[in-house]
Amino acid sequence: SEYAAAFAERLRQCMGSAAFDTPEGMIPVTVSLGVAASNQERKKDADFLVKAADEALYRAKENGRNRVEFAPD
Repeated sequence: SEYAAAFAERLRQCMGSAAFDTPEGMIPVTVSLGVAASNQERKKDADFLVKAADEALYRAKENGRNRVEFAPD
């Protein structure tokens, strides 16, 4: 859904604007997210959604990291 997509992108941007201060210096933060959604018309069970989101996460990592990828509908 567009709400899940917007939330995931805001989360990625928010996390990416932070950095951890360590004794060795600042460490930038990046986040890769895989998103899967269900709705009233196309209800999906939890196992399906977790698997779809996991596959989308691996695509995000393969496509350059620090990004959001979505499971196909």
